[in-house]
Parts: sequence; structure tokens; C-alpha cells
Amino acid sequence: LKLDEAKTKALAETLNKLVGDESVLILLPEKGDPEKIMMRTAKNLPNAKTLLANYLNIRDILGYDKVILPVKALDVISGYLGK
Repeated sequence: LKLDEAKTKALAETLNKLVGDESVLILLPEKGDPEKIMMRTAKNLPNAKTLLANYLNIRDILGYDKVILPVKALDVISGYLGK
């Protein structure tokens, strides 16, 4: 999931195509500039939350209908949870 511009409307349309009206957790692998843009853009969406992958916990997973994460986020999760 990548945004060309920091527009909440564009992110809302993209998420609507991906998950419909369900709530979504967007996991980010690190806190770089693209991730900061994503966090700021998703902040105003009521059914979406962004979270850095190394802060993931079971409450976050169970609290949302869908989870969107890049492969790099899986690497981060695997790194701190082990195999």
C-alpha cells in the first residue's frame, strides 16, 4: 500500500476497494518518511489505524476485521517474535 500524495480521501478510496466498510489495521515496517505520511493520512479515518510492526500486540490483531501489511513488516514481526 503506497500513497502518491498525502490525501485522506485517496487513502479512504483505496481502503474501500481493499476491505470495504470493515475496519483495518495497517502495519508499517519502520518509521521513515513514507510511513509518517501514511500515519498522518490515516489518522482521520474512523475505521483505520496505522501501527509500527514492532508495536503489534494481540489486542490490535483482534480489534480489527482486516490487517494490511507489507512483507517488510512480516520480517519485523518475525524478528521480535521468533519462529
